Amino acid sequence: MTKYHVRFELDEEGWWVASVARDEVYGCHTQARTLGQARRRIRWALDAAEAKDAHTAELIEEVVLPREMQKQVDVVNKMRSEEESLRSKLSTETRRVIESLAKANIRLRDAAPLLGMSHQRVHQLTAGKGGGKKGRAA
Repeated sequence: MTKYHVRFELDEEGWWVASVARDEVYGCHTQARTLGQARRRIRWALDAAEAKDAHTAELIEEVVLPREMQKQVDVVNKMRSEEESLRSKLSTETRRVIESLAKANIRLRDAAPLLGMSHQRVHQLTAGKGGGKKGRAA
């Protein structure tokens, strides 16, 4: 598959400027108000430059932001990744606790407030485990 390295930078007026690496397609660039538009338009620019596989090529993107702004974006992305990991762990642990409560003959409706969630959410977490129909967890 053909690959092109594309650099996206904001200009002084807030436009995104997209440029394909010079050694891949010389002079291939475009600009747009949004990053999404710039991503679409760079493919059009590749097509206009008669670049190989312009519409299907893999674009290896580099988005360049001012240093402080990039640090802020990196912090948020790291937190989002940690959040996703924690949500996964929370879901697994919640299912385990629901199963434990079920073994103690605690009904889903009673398990829900103990876990600070709705009984519907408890049912969702136990769906496919055979516990939902009888009203017992797990």
